[in-house]
Amino acid sequence: MLAEVANDPFGPFLADLLKMGGWGALILLVLTRKLVPGWTYDEKKQESDYWRQAHDTEHANKVEQDKAVSALVEQGKTTVYVLEQIQRHTERKKSS
Repeated sequence: MLAEVANDPFGPFLADLLKMGGWGALILLVLTRKLVPGWTYDEKKQESDYWRQAHDTEHANKVEQDKAVSALVEQGKTTVYVLEQIQRHTERKKSS
């Protein structure tokens, strides 16, 4: 494993960390941000929860908007049909 690390530009640094054992692994985890303090995790979780709630709210609004648009389209179709029927009826009376 140390031979693989030697080819890496950070090889000597990583090799020294691996030689340190558990402490080296701990330092490596902190430096690669795999291990973070609890307060950092809590802040990120809170931010994630905020954006998840914002997404859910936006999604619910979109569903409501889609329902309203669908109802308006149906109402528009009905209005067009009624107006066409009135126009046909008045044209028949004029031609008679």
